[in-house]
Amino acid sequence: MTQGERMGESTEEVPGGRTARIVRNTLVRGGAQGVSVVASFVMLPFLVRAFTLGDYGVFMLASAVTSYAALLDLGVGSTLVRMVAERLARGERDQVGAVVASAGVFYAVVGLVAALAMVAIGILGRSIFAVQPAQAQLLTRLLLIGAAVQLLYWPASAAAHALSGFERYDLISAIAMAQTIGGVLAVAAVLLLGLGPVDLALINAGITVVTSLANIVLFAKVARGRIGTLRPRSSLVNRVVRDGLPLFALQMSALLGRQTTDRIVLGVFLGPEAVGVYEIAAKLSLLVSQAGDLLTGAILPIAANMSAREHAESLRALLMRGARYTVVAIAPVIVVLACIARPFINDWFGPGMAGAALVAQVLLLGQVLVPLYLVGDPILIGMNRFARWVVPAFSVAVLNVALSVVFVKMFGLVGVAIGTAIAGFVEFPLYVRLAVRETGVDWRAWLWQAFFPGYPLLVVPACIALLGAATFLGQSLLTLFAVSVVALGAYWALAWWLVLPRWERAELVAAAGTMVRRPDATRPIRSR
Repeated sequence: MTQGERMGESTEEVPGGRTARIVRNTLVRGGAQGVSVVASFVMLPFLVRAFTLGDYGVFMLASAVTSYAALLDLGVGSTLVRMVAERLARGERDQVGAVVASAGVFYAVVGLVAALAMVAIGILGRSIFAVQPAQAQLLTRLLLIGAAVQLLYWPASAAAHALSGFERYDLISAIAMAQTIGGVLAVAAVLLLGLGPVDLALINAGITVVTSLANIVLFAKVARGRIGTLRPRSSLVNRVVRDGLPLFALQMSALLGRQTTDRIVLGVFLGPEAVGVYEIAAKLSLLVSQAGDLLTGAILPIAANMSAREHAESLRALLMRGARYTVVAIAPVIVVLACIARPFINDWFGPGMAGAALVAQVLLLGQVLVPLYLVGDPILIGMNRFARWVVPAFSVAVLNVALSVVFVKMFGLVGVAIGTAIAGFVEFPLYVRLAVRETGVDWRAWLWQAFFPGYPLLVVPACIALLGAATFLGQSLLTLFAVSVVALGAYWALAWWLVLPRWERAELVAAAGTMVRRPDATRPIRSR
């Protein structure tokens, strides 16, 4: 029996044929994120003490405001990745230049609008947020620096998204790694030299400028002689914006329905000190989000390629297998982090951060079902069928804002986390219904393959983590790390034998061997 027959598919190009590329793309993207996560965990306590909790909260409040500028993308970034991948799959390379240039024109306008908006918020900061005069002045300076960066960052985004469309994750990961290392060195320099938040913002701005220019240069090198003229067309500008608008819901729900809104609400009602405490708690949840982005980030151009070739069965199989893999990879991380959150934060910052530990646990448990449908985003975007998620996503985002505002008045700091968790559970059935309908997957088969036995097995790492944290092993970061490794290792060992069928295990082993034998495999896909 062939692999395609095992999956009930035709023997067209199935995800198995793409496994090596997806795994490879995921790994090359993961290096920079891994360094970033480790560095942020190590340096955060020192940074809070150096800046004071209030000033660090202002710094993160400015970062949250800057994050909202991402809404101005209007989904054009993901649309650009899809359109480039589609044209490469169809052999229409002469059209790629016009698409990228058209998106670049849009981004130039966005950069100007974002800069003006951040300047306005900086000037009005004291009347918007619960900040002291000195903190308001610091917020204004930070937002002015951020505004200046927008003018280059946005136009350069067109080049970065085009590289993703080419599947040049080797270059993307190199730039990301350089930016991460630069950020780590910037924080280290600030701590060693006794500098402040403004100095760190200026250094980070310089790093962003350099990496933006690097994206432009590398895209020019990759595209030289292989695509059409970089000449924008008004019709294409309109199309990338029109096609991107449905994806705006994804960005809206990510920002309004996740932790960025929590920071803004806390800044408005409780002040920057609460933002600082929340940031400590949110680091564990951010680790899960970054892991999700890592696992799904390489799927979009592949899904777009499959959609362009009308490989419907392959897309359905990709959703089924992708859900199973993300559950196995991410769900145990969520559970283990929730179990060790309290002793971890106590050891990390001291026993005075009990409130942060509770917030961390609420945020983590609110994400426990996310792995089931995380892979749906890049697949639906690649199929250009994300438009029907606009209304539900916006509704969930508004619900999160409303609940966060109500609960912060009732429960204080933990209230915003409760609002975010509830909104996440409401999102789950709405999104799953859309994903299975648009891809044609039977929801019962999807639920059986994605949920069982991956979720029931979570009791194993939960018990190991809870028992370890309750003993002397929970009294230091090193032993807590060892407990986490044992808990996750036990789960993944069981999942390897009980969740993955024999032919999938063989395929993954073969994919790993392929990557070892083909060091040049990160080169772009040749169209057939």
